[in-house]
Amino acid sequence: MFIEKEWEIPKNHLQNARTLKEELLAKTFALPVLLHGDLHQENILSHGDDWLVIDPKGVIGFPINEVWACVEKPSHDLKFISEYFDYSFYDVVQ
Repeated sequence: MFIEKEWEIPKNHLQNARTLKEELLAKTFALPVLLHGDLHQENILSHGDDWLVIDPKGVIGFPINEVWACVEKPSHDLKFISEYFDYSFYDVVQ
């Protein structure tokens, strides 16, 4: 992984990034799943009384990783996302 390489940046920044990566991976409560991979507002269409998601890329990842492109109002959306995925709001906004 890229974060494991040595970079010409302050060592404390690199160590913080590595620590955060380990903390996030430790908190992941679900196994990786097949994700859409390109989920954003233009790929979500109204379909009668339902919604249709188009143009999937098919990537493996954690469900919380799929939603970030849909954040429009961080003060509202991040709170909802943290509650939905059972993450501490503090951890999501860092």
